Amino acid sequence: MTLVKICGLMQLSDAPAVNQAQPDFAGFIFVPGKRRQISLAQATQLRHALQPQIKTAGVFVDAPLAEMLIPLQQGIISVIQLHGHESESTVQALQAAGAQVIQVQRQATPIQADFVLYDAAQPGSGKTFDWQQLPQQPSRPFFLAGGLNLTNVKKALTQVQPAGVDISSGVETAGLKDPAKIAAFVQAVRQFDSEVQHHAKN
Repeated sequence: MTLVKICGLMQLSDAPAVNQAQPDFAGFIFVPGKRRQISLAQATQLRHALQPQIKTAGVFVDAPLAEMLIPLQQGIISVIQLHGHESESTVQALQAAGAQVIQVQRQATPIQADFVLYDAAQPGSGKTFDWQQLPQQPSRPFFLAGGLNLTNVKKALTQVQPAGVDISSGVETAGLKDPAKIAAFVQAVRQFDSEVQHHAKN
């Protein structure tokens, strides 16, 4: 089953739509200066409002290890998504602390994270990642992000076959999370998986 991550939750009012749609992950942006950045207090409120089976991920860029461990140890997040140039030792330290780690692929060197992330150069911009840049045989299960939306996600799933898809701006209207778009996107991925399983049985 394809994993679905709805990233960039900003308001407590986002939680009911996410609970209704039932993605696998919800993401919080902890990167200073980003439009969707939220505080630790806001993330705590969102975590409490989200159903427990929905895993929460914290997005960081070159943050100190101690800073990333705070929400992890407080149970606010269980997944850490790295968008900077974090070292292998940082990834290992986060994993040793109990985190699942998703790390953006920036160069050809092998990544030790649990998942690789392929994203556009400006995450959250809605710009599409060039699927032709994907390696023929990725070293790790990977998430695809960058410009995904309801109109292209099935094509992406068919052509790229990622372990997961990560979306933010593609489920927004006027810069805010749109409950109808969240529901439709998750449903589209689940329907695709169901169709693939059906064809495999026949």
